[in-house]
Amino acid sequence: MFSLAFKADAEWNESRWRNPRFNELLLAAKSETDESLRGEMYAEMQTLCRDDGGTIVPFFRNRTSARRDNVMSEESIAAVWELDGARAYHRWWFA
Repeated sequence: MFSLAFKADAEWNESRWRNPRFNELLLAAKSETDESLRGEMYAEMQTLCRDDGGTIVPFFRNRTSARRDNVMSEESIAAVWELDGARAYHRWWFA
């Protein structure tokens, strides 16, 4: 996600945010083999995004999905995930 949306030259960098330290860390973290050091690098990148970045994320949705062998549904579900587009009671059943 950092490469797709926050890297200085990323096409999806919607806020056009450019931070030299962030880009330096991003490049270094991709090749770092020490997991602890890489974790520190990503933590610093996240802090830079939070403190200096131009993107406002008002909230994060918590999406959870679970299935059992005895729960059946049609082949595809609605693009609106909540209760299969509010049609779950029509399109889901117990076997």
